[in-house]
Amino acid sequence: MLRIFTIVLTLCLCLACQQQLCTPTAPPVDPEITKIGSDFIYLKWNSLGLEYIYEVVLLSDTITNGGEGTELRRYTDLFDTAFTINDLKQETVYRVKILSYSNNSLVFGESPTLRFKTE
Repeated sequence: MLRIFTIVLTLCLCLACQQQLCTPTAPPVDPEITKIGSDFIYLKWNSLGLEYIYEVVLLSDTITNGGEGTELRRYTDLFDTAFTINDLKQETVYRVKILSYSNNSLVFGESPTLRFKTE
């Protein structure tokens, strides 16, 4: 019974998105690292004036078969367009990307990945 419910729910969500009941989500614009320290970075981006929910994903610099680094941390449910990542290792190379979600959408926008090295 649970399996049938899951299939029906998935179909309903897909139909809602096809009929544009889901709000399309623009990716975060102009992401930049404004300050790099030995164990932190300050990150900011723009949102095209729309209210989104953001996630910041910290990745290792080592590229995997999927074309990205291994996910190290994920910071979810962010509402501001700036964020500080703390507790990083000194002189280590990382990658970071930002995801944006609208309130009623399963669809997300993704920024380009930024590469940086702590001091």
